[in-house]
Amino acid sequence: MVQMKKIIRSSKDFEKKKDTTLTNGSKVDPTAGLSDTKTPTASKGIILPGSIGTEEEALVELSGLELPPDEAPEDGHDEQVDDDEQVYRAACAYVDQFMTDPNVLDINLLAEHAHNIINRMQHGVGMQRLAMRPKYLVSFSGAHPVNISIMAALLSDALRFDEQERLRTVVASLVHDIGMSQLPVDILQNDRKLTDEEVAELRQHPNYSAELIRSLLGDSFDWLATVVSQEHERAQGQGYPSGLMLSAIEPMAQIIGLLDVYEAFTHPRRQHLAASPSKIVRQIIESKDQIFSQRMVKALLQSVSIYPIETSVLLNNGQIGRVIATHPRNTLRPIIELQTDHNGKRLGQTKQINLAENPVLSIVRAMESEELADLSL
Repeated sequence: MVQMKKIIRSSKDFEKKKDTTLTNGSKVDPTAGLSDTKTPTASKGIILPGSIGTEEEALVELSGLELPPDEAPEDGHDEQVDDDEQVYRAACAYVDQFMTDPNVLDINLLAEHAHNIINRMQHGVGMQRLAMRPKYLVSFSGAHPVNISIMAALLSDALRFDEQERLRTVVASLVHDIGMSQLPVDILQNDRKLTDEEVAELRQHPNYSAELIRSLLGDSFDWLATVVSQEHERAQGQGYPSGLMLSAIEPMAQIIGLLDVYEAFTHPRRQHLAASPSKIVRQIIESKDQIFSQRMVKALLQSVSIYPIETSVLLNNGQIGRVIATHPRNTLRPIIELQTDHNGKRLGQTKQINLAENPVLSIVRAMESEELADLSL
C-alpha cells in the first residue's frame, strides 16, 4: 500500500490560493447542483452549419479565455484501457463502501486510490474517457465522486497546483459526499418533490461530511473537513450550508463545487437526461462570477474542454462525430471519429478526422442526448 498519510496530513506549508473577484448581479438559484434541480435550459447552437465561426469560439470569447495558436491534438487512444478501467472500478467500489458504511474510511486507502487515478492519467486519456462517458459505468454513488476526482486532477493542473495540492484535491473529491450517507433513504431515493423540511435536511449534508471526517480521521484532517463542508457554497453567498462569499471558500471546495454541477448535468439522473457539456458550460460562463469564479471557469475550459472526450458533435458539413482526443492547450481542434454521413446515415465503418489538419471543417455544436437517441447513436 502506498503510504500517503504524510503528504495529505501536513497542512503547515499548504498555501491557500484565494480568488476574491466578486461581481454584483441578479440573484441566482442557490440550489444549483442539487440532485432535485431541474435541467437548465440553453440554446442548442448559435452558429448554423456551414458558418465559419463555432459555438465554442463564441463561448471562449464570452469567458475571456485566450487560446494559443492551433496545434495538432495528441492521439487519445490509450492501449492500456484495461488498467484504466481497473483503477476506475476499484476507486468506485471503495467509494461505494464508505458511502454505505463510513466507518470503513481509511485515509491511506483513500490516498492510494487518489494516487492511482493521478498516475493513470499520466499514461493517456483513458481515465478521462471513463469519466466523460454519457452513461455511468457503475453505480452513481461510486461513479459520481470518481468522475469528479478525475476532472479535479485536470483542473488542478490547469491551476498550477503543486503535487500536494493536486493529491489533496483528488482525495477531497472522492470523499466530498460522505455526509449523504447520513440522510434518510426517503430523501435520497424519492422521485417526488422534496418538502421544505427535507430540502433543509439535504442542505446539511456538507456539515455531516465534515463531522464524519473529523470524527473518523481526527483534527489533523481539519483541512479536509473544511473543504467538504464548503463544496456547495457559491460566489455571491447564495450557497449552503453557511452562505459563504467567494473570498471565504477554499479553492479545492470551489473546484469540487463547479465539477459537481458539471458532472451532474452531463450525466443522466432520474430527474433529467444528460445534457451536452457545451450546454452546461454556456450556463456556467454566462453566470459571470455569480456562482463560480472566472478563474475556475477558465480552468474548466482549459482542462476539460467544452467538447470533452466522448462528446458527440455536429460538424459544419452535416456529419456527426464523436470526440476521441483533445489537446490540453487547444480546445478547438480535437480528433473526431465520424459516426454518420452528410445525410445523417450511420457509417458502416468509422473514420477519424483530425480537425487540426482539416481547417475547412469545424464543430458547429454538441449533440443533445435526445437527438442522438433519434439517430440511434
